[in-house]
Amino acid sequence: MMVRAVSLYLVIMAMLSTPAIAFAQTVDSTDTEEEQQVILETLDSLRRLMTGFDSFDLAVAEEVEFIPLFPDSVYIYRLSVLPSPIPLDYNDIIRRYIEMYVVKKREQVQRMVGLSEVYFPIFEAALDKYELPHELKYLPIIESALNPHAVSRAGATGLWQFMYPTARMYQLTVNSYIDERRDPYLASDAAARFLKQLHNTYGSWAMALAAYNCGPGNVNKAIRRSGGKRTYWEIREYLPRETRGYIPAFIAATYVMNYYAEHNIKPVMLDCDMSELDTVIIRQQVPLSILADMLHIPEDEILFYNPALRRGVLPLLENGYSLRLPNHHMAAFDLFRDSIMILASASPELPANASPQFSSARTYTGGSNTTASSGYTANTAGRAKVVYTVKSGDNLGYISNWYNVSVRDIQTWNNLSSSRINAGQKLSIYVLEAETSKYSGIDKMGFAQKQAMSGNNPPATTPVQNETAQINTPSDRQQYINYTIQKGDTLWDISRKYPKNSVDDLKRLNNIKDTRDLKPGHVIKLAR
Repeated sequence: MMVRAVSLYLVIMAMLSTPAIAFAQTVDSTDTEEEQQVILETLDSLRRLMTGFDSFDLAVAEEVEFIPLFPDSVYIYRLSVLPSPIPLDYNDIIRRYIEMYVVKKREQVQRMVGLSEVYFPIFEAALDKYELPHELKYLPIIESALNPHAVSRAGATGLWQFMYPTARMYQLTVNSYIDERRDPYLASDAAARFLKQLHNTYGSWAMALAAYNCGPGNVNKAIRRSGGKRTYWEIREYLPRETRGYIPAFIAATYVMNYYAEHNIKPVMLDCDMSELDTVIIRQQVPLSILADMLHIPEDEILFYNPALRRGVLPLLENGYSLRLPNHHMAAFDLFRDSIMILASASPELPANASPQFSSARTYTGGSNTTASSGYTANTAGRAKVVYTVKSGDNLGYISNWYNVSVRDIQTWNNLSSSRINAGQKLSIYVLEAETSKYSGIDKMGFAQKQAMSGNNPPATTPVQNETAQINTPSDRQQYINYTIQKGDTLWDISRKYPKNSVDDLKRLNNIKDTRDLKPGHVIKLAR
């Protein structure tokens, strides 16, 4: 009790000695509920994000016993001690927005805090580049709820909600295949340039933010209608309704993202790190389904790292498309790059007039022609047929390496129209007659044996086969332990406790397709 009394005393004394923030100009709050409804609709766009990226481990939002609320004096003090060159005013309207976040939209806040760990470093880098306040990183909270796929009723798109004309003005490409308004790096750079220009025009961050939301034309009109007033609170009643709630929502978002813990809000974290991405230039069209199959990455995860893609295919661009993938998948990409490109060039998912720009340095011995074409035929002369049974985790790239044939040959021999294969499926493969004995035993080998025989070491993303195929000796069994899922566990938590296991490793080792299927009491296998 004594501690609480001392804390309250310190708060009051700090308020009395800190006149920087007090109640902002009194304003008419008649339309506040309707203005809040606009912000609530924007926050609801996050619901698509909650169900759109199932590959990542999203912890379940925890219920709380009570929701703390505080008197005005506490909100005033907390805002006053935030180091911000953007004025963080306070009044009853801002209080309503704060309570909207911490009461009505707690679940969205939990997830936005988690998403902020992914996107804020990108925003800060762009803002720092143009010497702008880092506090502007809170703008996408109210613009898009940190959803790169958010689209407003007016057509504004992406984290920073660019309209098409503004996007073109700042050199963001928007066409049938890509929409760079959704790219967090490119859009953040464009937004920083736009914000700097607006601040240079109005000399006030509140006015610049208002212009960002409704356009300079509407702000200039409000200035004229107000009789030439030049501050946000003075022209607020002349702005469009959604913009009248914009600055209060921005201040509330700034408060909540700094003080969510004080309101008993626990973040829901995503198991990803944008700083651990690598980029590779692709110079032909490639369906994401082929990348997903060959690299064992869910398509929605590829889209998470490359949100500008619109049609499930990497576009054919003059300078190539910069594909982002996690570092730990790059070894597999390098290994199967040629196979991916060959499969892509023959894919029925691409337009008939697609013109790939690909030449492979790899030499395949399996067929008379390893270039995809409509008249392709696989050579069987001087060859003997062997049958391979597809195992869980296999793909055509692995199998082609094990048998020293091309992916295209395997597709042709087995009348496969795509790269998709299923565990238990029988594949006919034609190998040189003189080497039949060498390849006939592959079907019974474990994954590591097959990789060793073909001269490859399993990359970090190698799928682990079922236990009977992979673990053949007592010494192998000792490499793994059983772990019982506890309440609240996520794969990310487990990977932290057992550093030899990445989240991807755990998914592959236990054939986990959807992390929501993990329940307390389930037993999974992991490396010691």
